[in-house]
Amino acid sequence: MFKKTLCAMAFLAFGGQVLAEQADFKAYAVPVDNIVLKAPLSGANDQIRQRLAWVKAKKQKPNFAGHYVLDSYGCGTGCMGSAIVDLRSGVVYQAPFHEPTGDKSFRADSRLVEFSNYDYFKAGSPEMMQVDGVAEWDESAKKFKILKKSKPYKMEM
Repeated sequence: MFKKTLCAMAFLAFGGQVLAEQADFKAYAVPVDNIVLKAPLSGANDQIRQRLAWVKAKKQKPNFAGHYVLDSYGCGTGCMGSAIVDLRSGVVYQAPFHEPTGDKSFRADSRLVEFSNYDYFKAGSPEMMQVDGVAEWDESAKKFKILKKSKPYKMEM
């Protein structure tokens, strides 16, 4: 029990302090469309579209910003990326972050997403750093706007 408490305290000390306040998803609320993708995928690049082809194959319902599917994908060696698929048009937009911070870091009825980005701590070093943040999907500009970012901190491997 003591070990679990210590781990939780370490998480809060390092990861939890970074963005102490919870994102206000309700302030960025949008209505959710009950649609599935019918159009072919376009936008982004071939690799990203291929990684998100499951959205059409599985008739995925919106999980982000009313009529989008947000998902992360890996390259097979540990790298991460994220993108959204517009279920109305089939256009795929690459996100400016590596991945959402967890299952509750975005919602179907909100334009906000809590995210994480990763990078090497120093050039040539195997040590990694993480930056957490909050981004808003700007529907008119069709891109994410970063609202808040933490200071980089070392990731424990």
